[in-house]
Amino acid sequence: MSQSERKVPGHLLDDPEVRALCDACCDGLATPQQRAEMSDLISSSPEVLDYVVAHSFMISQLVAISEAPEEVGAGVVSLESSRVSRRLSMRRVLAIAASIAVAVAGVELWRGGGFDSPSLQANLAVVGRMHRVTDGSSPPEFVNVNERTRVDIDEGEYEVSLSSGVKLTVAGPGNFVVDNPMYCRLGFGRMTANVPKGAEGFRVHTGDAEIVDHGTRFGVAVDPNGGTDVAVFEGKVEVLSRDEQRKLSIGRAVSVTSNGAMSRMLVVKPDSFEVSKRVLSSDGPAITSVRDNIRSSDEMGYYRIVNEGFGEDQPAYVDRVHQWNGLGRDGLPKELLGADYILPFNDDKTVREIEITVTLARASDVYVLLDARVNPPAWLVDGFVETELSVGMDEGERPGHPEDPRRTSVGAGNSIDYRFSVWKRKLAGIGTVTFGGLPQIGEFMSMYGIVAVPLSGVSTREIDAI
Repeated sequence: MSQSERKVPGHLLDDPEVRALCDACCDGLATPQQRAEMSDLISSSPEVLDYVVAHSFMISQLVAISEAPEEVGAGVVSLESSRVSRRLSMRRVLAIAASIAVAVAGVELWRGGGFDSPSLQANLAVVGRMHRVTDGSSPPEFVNVNERTRVDIDEGEYEVSLSSGVKLTVAGPGNFVVDNPMYCRLGFGRMTANVPKGAEGFRVHTGDAEIVDHGTRFGVAVDPNGGTDVAVFEGKVEVLSRDEQRKLSIGRAVSVTSNGAMSRMLVVKPDSFEVSKRVLSSDGPAITSVRDNIRSSDEMGYYRIVNEGFGEDQPAYVDRVHQWNGLGRDGLPKELLGADYILPFNDDKTVREIEITVTLARASDVYVLLDARVNPPAWLVDGFVETELSVGMDEGERPGHPEDPRRTSVGAGNSIDYRFSVWKRKLAGIGTVTFGGLPQIGEFMSMYGIVAVPLSGVSTREIDAI
């Protein structure tokens, strides 16, 4: 069929990878390698050339005719402060198409026959709604999100609810595109995804990797200069890059380079994948880093550091959904509230040879929260003093055991399963502190917690590791 006989210029390609590559180029999310690959395909395939031409013109036409500020059309939507404004991207799209034409020497990109404008005025499906996360003082302003729409976020945090039931939290600066309710592309920035039952298989694509959900909550962060971080907070995901493929479960994280190599992401902080909800003190955090002596890069396990975040209903471990709570209605001990703390691995309760090394940047009171069912280890008795304080553990479902009847509750004194004693040591300096393993091995015990409360008015000096 000749160009002049077509009702719509170009045609849909059968190859989904080529379509995805074209989408990335026209939406401005492609890497230099992807753009070069697109140029090579256009040079060698008239079908791909036709598709790119029609695709580019369709985007520009849809942007031009889309005027309602509450509707998101095909183009670029900029989210600034509390308002949503449209950026006309026809010039950008045409520039992309023109640059592709230059790369294809000897090919006449704009051929005779013209383009039937009415046939290009298609309505894009609404795949979700989004609003800015605020302090709750005013009702949220919702904005529709249409398929294949690039959204730019200059700053702040937005919640996106997709029709598949998937809920995304996206932090700026960054941009993303929702191709359909089960597929999203993150150009750069930070995102967390909550995927409910029935929406397994949801995918997030970056320039470096593709993350496939298996029923979970996970975070993705893309550096504008290249590189993708992925961490699993609940459930499982599969991470695919050019060179590797890995399955990650709760408590595992990976960094993917622009060339496809994967390595362990050692530490996750509250602002690694979303905007931190806390305004930290000007003196800085007490805990700055943590490492252990047993994990290789292949295991991909991460520690979480939560600065000034210890409190009711806060997660206790990276590989469980258990929570810290006060034993009674009075809540957690006041001297621990708002302290820095670390989420270790509960599975490490059985590793006697483990050494967890924590770096302190300030003079601090350091606490160990020890399961009352466990005999105190020698390193704890020698270096710490047992206080009269206690905290509670509210245990939730174990990973891989959906039949487990345990569920976490909300509030102090509710659903407490076990008591933990509190041990304390004053460290009037900066440096590293090393914590050892537990003396007994058994299923009916939990790993200890680590908490640090900065000291004020104490001169700092270097300290030796315990």
